[in-house]
Formats: sequence, C-alpha cells, structure tokens
Amino acid sequence: IDLIFNEKMVTVEIDPVGLKFTAICTLILYIKYYVVLSIGSGKRFKSGSRSPEDVMFCGSESRAQNFKVASISVNTSPGLKKAIEQDLRYQRIVANDLENVPLFLLFAWMSLICMYSLHAHLLFTGTFTIARVLHSYVYANAMQPHRVIAFLLGLVSNAGVLCNLVLGALAVH
Repeated sequence: IDLIFNEKMVTVEIDPVGLKFTAICTLILYIKYYVVLSIGSGKRFKSGSRSPEDVMFCGSESRAQNFKVASISVNTSPGLKKAIEQDLRYQRIVANDLENVPLFLLFAWMSLICMYSLHAHLLFTGTFTIARVLHSYVYANAMQPHRVIAFLLGLVSNAGVLCNLVLGALAVH
C-alpha cells in the first residue's frame, strides 16, 4: 500500500495472510455480535422490556411490552423471573462486547501495518475471536468459571496484539 506523508510516498507492506486472517476474524466477531443482538431482542420480548409500540412484532405468545424494569419480587412467576434473567444476561453480553471488541479490532488492524511477529498476530487474533465467541456462549448459559476463563483469554489476547503492535512500531528504523 502506498501512502503519502508530508508530500513523500511511503510504501507499507501488509502480510496477505495476516490481512485475510484479520478480515475473517472481524467477520466472525461481526456475525457473532448480531446473532447475540437478535437473540437478546427475543429475550427482551419475553421479559416485557421492549417499548409498548413493539408489541406489533411480538406474536401472540409474548407478554405486554412496557419498558419493564427488571425487578423480581416474591410474587413474580418463575417464567417471568427466567425471562428477566435472560434479558439482562444478553444485555450484559452486548455491553461486554462493546467494551472489549472495538479496541481489539483497532489494535489488530493497526498491527497489520507494523506488527513485530506474524505468528503472534495470528495467535492473538485467533485466540481473541474464539474467546469472545465462547464468552458469549458461556455467559448466555450461566457457565462459571468458563466465563471468566474466556474473558481472561480475550483480555490476554487483546494485550498480546497490542504488545505485538508496539514492538513492531518500536522496531521500525
């Protein structure tokens, strides 16, 4: 890739394997995010926490939609308790993705320009992608300590791809 900086042409080489692998992992994370949003939207219908005008999309088996704040009392039916828990669980999966995935993608794509090691880039990018998919699955299914392990794998992978980026930048002459 040729870039112009201060009226000078600079050629930046991007490893084609790293580029393709990063693009595929980005696609996987994008698809996973929208699958989680879709499932979470269904959970919101079941808990009644969508806006009232969304009732037209609910179907006959859903409860009334009224921005229900997730409050559980001793009188709450077991079905509604479960629906509220699943609604909140999916909201937290989405929030956790929004806290972790964008920074990782920024670091991963930046590291293609000046990575220190292609092997490290592929390892950390692949591990992060797998860890985030697993994190969503185990969070949705209330699986501990699996959730913490998946989260920590993602966190370490994020730090790893950032270190690979920084080391690569420092190695540029």
